[in-house]
Amino acid sequence: MIVGVHQLLSDTDVAKAAAVSEVLEDSNLVKHVKFISFDTTASNTERYTGACVMLQQKLHLLSLPRRRHIHECIVGMLEKHNTHTSS
Repeated sequence: MIVGVHQLLSDTDVAKAAAVSEVLEDSNLVKHVKFISFDTTASNTERYTGACVMLQQKLHLLSLPRRRHIHECIVGMLEKHNTHTSS
């Protein structure tokens, strides 16, 4: 489900973190988000200025950095589990 898409006026990590935060706030979803999962590129994880690091700090989220397709595997297992339990 796509909740929202913001046009970024700049390609900075501050702008990226602010855009995600605004979408979550505008959609009243902040209280429902408990963690974020993201790839481990420097633009996401740089200690103080990475977009995901800033978002994590602003919204007090648990972070689940990942490599490659780990997130897709986890989501696939959850979908498989939900399909079996709802049948």
